[in-house]
Parts: sequence; structure tokens; C-alpha cells
Amino acid sequence: MRPLTGPFVPGFFIDSLNLIFIIMAALLWLAVSLYSYRYMKVEGRSRGFNIASLLTLVAVMGVFLARNLLTMLLFFELMTISSYFWVIHRRNEEAIRAGYFYLFYSIIGGLFLVLGIVFMGAATDVLPAIGSGPVTPLDYPAFKYSLLFFIIGFGIKAGMVPLHLWLPYAHSAAPTPASGLLSGLLIKVGAYGLIRVGEFAGWGMGAGESLEFLGIILLITGIFSMLLGVIAALLQSDAKRLLAYHSVSQMGYIILGLGISLYLGAEGVLGLLGAIYHVLNHALFKAALFLGVGIIYVYRKETDLYKLGGLWRQFPLTATLMLFAVLGITGAPGLNGYASKTLLHHAVSSLIEGGGYWAVWLEDYSLWWVSVRRHPSASFIISYF
Repeated sequence: MRPLTGPFVPGFFIDSLNLIFIIMAALLWLAVSLYSYRYMKVEGRSRGFNIASLLTLVAVMGVFLARNLLTMLLFFELMTISSYFWVIHRRNEEAIRAGYFYLFYSIIGGLFLVLGIVFMGAATDVLPAIGSGPVTPLDYPAFKYSLLFFIIGFGIKAGMVPLHLWLPYAHSAAPTPASGLLSGLLIKVGAYGLIRVGEFAGWGMGAGESLEFLGIILLITGIFSMLLGVIAALLQSDAKRLLAYHSVSQMGYIILGLGISLYLGAEGVLGLLGAIYHVLNHALFKAALFLGVGIIYVYRKETDLYKLGGLWRQFPLTATLMLFAVLGITGAPGLNGYASKTLLHHAVSSLIEGGGYWAVWLEDYSLWWVSVRRHPSASFIISYF
């Protein structure tokens, strides 16, 4: 087979990091595909949904396997277009409006990625390969602007506050299998992009100049995503919209960990590990909760929590499985969420020990209060009884 030739040649590779994301995507897609076979008989238009799902799977795998930034951008835009048809699947007014939100924000995110690529090329002369490690820029200001544009572009896809406004509309309007993949996987594409961008910066160690201000940007947006996301979730009555806002909050944990890693450099490795681990955990328990809500919708044709109750007797198996997912989210000891949130908590402690005394309030209140004391997932437990 002859290799492709021309001004742009797509490149692909695999390493230990994207292998984790590839396996996560494959397993999650398999589970949702088995689930959607029966569910889409209720929603209708299953053929169009399946075509969009296959194209989106190809695009997501292309992003994870991309060797260079142009290949990643190509598949990133393909993912936007194919998943757009998920959002507008029901073709009603709410779905069309949500689709416009989703498409508008995604296009803006793609434009920021283009700007990031242009400035990266200006800063390094030759675009660095993804997974090649830290780069030594020739133009530090252009390099910093490039990283900033990448953070905005990938931050939109990751649902980072204040760039998250598309997320609750899209996730609540799409069919439940699509909502599970949007929240469980597609917003993780934004997190994956942020992780790869952090590699270019050497996680604060390899750029030749201090990049602490970028770490601070991620820290601040992570904190606000955590707090505002969970507050907005507590105010929702619709189960899918509640889970969508809660995804904003959980992505805040991931962005916080990446910010700590970028701010502290070599001392912030726990932030990076905690963020990657929480990506996997959130993909599992948030997809499980969305699929559980879909089961309730199929039989009760309702997702308003104030109109639901006594579900434990009608759906005992679904209730049990969703309870485990809820406990995982809240960080209950012995479950996966406890491990990743503990790593992030220790990362915050490292931040304080490294001189970030302003983060004491974060350790004392945010990671504890948001996770344990008043968690929106408790709404599901109340509804079941």
C-alpha cells in the first residue's frame, strides 16, 4: 500500500496515554451500542442515529490516535459534525435550539484550535508531534499565546466554565445513549487535548520560561467549574439536565488537577495522575447514570424528578446499579471515585506546600463540600424512594 502524499499527510501513533483513552472509548461505545439497540426503538430514527454514532466513533478514535495537530483538528471537526446529528435527533424545537448552541460553540472552539496551531507553528518553526514531549520554542510570547488558545479551544469541548453553556442544552436534548456518550466520552476529548497541550509545556518544566500563569488560569476555571456546576445541578428538576450540569462540576476536578500539574511542574505529578484517573472514573459512572435515566424514561416517559418517586420497587436492579454510580461520584471509600478524588486532594495539599497558601480554602471547602456534604446525585436516591 502506497503512503499518502501531499501538503498534509495524516499521522497516527499509539502510546500508553492514548491507549488508555482508546480502551475507555471502545468499552464505553460497546456498552452503549448494546443498550441503544432497544432504546432507539422508542426514540425512532435508529438508522440515522447509528450512522452518526459510527462516524463519531471514527472521529473520536482519530483524535486519540492523531500524531500531529492538523490530524487532531481534522478529526475534532468531524466529531463535531457527526455528533451534531445526535443533538438534533428528535427534530423538535428544543433539539434544534440545542443543536445550534452545540454547533456554534464547537465551531468557535475549532477556530481557537486553529489559532493555537498557527501560533505554535510561529513559535516552533515546525509543528511539534503529539507525544514527543516538551518543546523548546523560538518565540516564547507566541508559544504562550498558542497554549492559551489551545486551552480555550479544548476547554469549550470539556465544558469548562464559562465556556460550558452549550453542554446542558445538548446533553438533555439528545437521546439518552447519545447523552451518555456526550457526557461520558466526548467532553473527555477536551480533557485529552489539554493533557497533550500540557506535554508541549513540559508541565511547567520544559518551556524555558515560567508558565505558572497558565496553571493559574486552569486552577481558577477548574474551581469555578466545580462550584458553579454543582450549584446549577442542585437547582435542576430534570434528571438529564442535572447530570449535564454535574458533568461540568466533575470536569472542574479534572481541569483543577491539570492546572496544579502545570503550576507546580515536577511537584504536581499527583494532579496529572488524579486528572487522568478521574477522566476514566467519570466516564464510567456518568454514562451509567445517563443510561439508568434512559431506562426510567422508556417505561415512565418522564425525567422530571419531582414527578418521579417509588422507583425502587419498579426498577430494583437499575436502582442498585445507579446507587453504585452515585456512590462512586460522591467519592465513597472503596469505590473508584474515592481513589481519583483522593489523588486530587493530595495534589491540592502539594500546591499548598509548594507555596500556594491561597489554596487552603480550596482544600478545606471545595473538594470536601462539593463531593460529600451536599451532592446533587442525592436527588436520584430521593426519587427512588
